[in-house]
Amino acid sequence: MSRRSHVTGFQPLPTGAAEHESALERDFVTLTSWRDAGAAITAQPITLRFEHERAPRRYTPDFLVQRFRETNPIRLAKTRSREAFWGHRR
Repeated sequence: MSRRSHVTGFQPLPTGAAEHESALERDFVTLTSWRDAGAAITAQPITLRFEHERAPRRYTPDFLVQRFRETNPIRLAKTRSREAFWGHRR
């Protein structure tokens, strides 16, 4: 974990407040709202339950982003550092 990872709080947005649990998540909310000021950003919106190799698993995405100016307006987002992203690819 990075030293910046322990930054929890709420970010006020025109569409409501978005909760964040790290500096990376805070920055994601900031950049997403800057890109589309009308975007609705919901933290940890759902938990997906599934089975993998006969074991029950669950996954909770970091954010649900609803953008109103795009053709594909609803997206689930997982935030992670570049190192964490590429570390899982090797």
